[in-house]
Amino acid sequence: MIIKINGRQMEGGIQTRMNDSAWDGRESKAITVEMGYTDAVALFGNDVPWSVVQDMERDDGSAVQVENDMSEYAISGPITDNRDGTVTVRMGKYREEELMHIPLAEVPASHGDAVKLRGIIEAAVQGIADDSDALTAKALYPAWEALHGVYVDTGVRFTYEGKLYKVISAHTVAPNWIPGEGTQSLYACIDESHAGTPADPIPYDGNMALTEGLYYSQYGTVYLCTRSTGNPVYNALSSLVGLYVEAVA
Repeated sequence: MIIKINGRQMEGGIQTRMNDSAWDGRESKAITVEMGYTDAVALFGNDVPWSVVQDMERDDGSAVQVENDMSEYAISGPITDNRDGTVTVRMGKYREEELMHIPLAEVPASHGDAVKLRGIIEAAVQGIADDSDALTAKALYPAWEALHGVYVDTGVRFTYEGKLYKVISAHTVAPNWIPGEGTQSLYACIDESHAGTPADPIPYDGNMALTEGLYYSQYGTVYLCTRSTGNPVYNALSSLVGLYVEAVA
């Protein structure tokens, strides 16, 4: 068997692990080739293009070489020096959740079809108008970490620590602008666990658009929204009485 990696060819062997227990259970290929440890570290990097060339026999008995692309095994894993002039290198597949945290421009090219599909899906779900509908598709939105360095317009949704957020002020995402306390002018959390009824009011966190007819709570008091704000508001609910809310309990 011939291993081709980054333009270099060498004889070698491969063992497939569908569930690599020594590597978080991911699917991997263990490649054994004649090579020194230092050379292996330099050659087998993340997202390096590589393939396997095998001799096959046609139906008529003639021989043919078949090359199979293996670049989907794109994560460089542990390298073992076998002390006999060979090394064993493990190359692993990205998991779906790992790909979702990688900016689209940086996803390995070998995942081209998945990247195209993901781009279509992300564009589609961003077009959902209603926040409650968006919550049903929360898993399809990009993670906040994947947007670092990306310009985002108002209304763009993303996930962070299991919650769905939307951008309320267009900006280029910086890693230190973490959704939550201190970034209320940039992001609004979309509530998904409260009905907005008197018995189950929505906790108000000072960074939320209020919807007419729904109930909110803050500092032990329940308020009924009497007029939708349209945009997120930051004031304490007690200061919005008569404007957008009325205290009910």
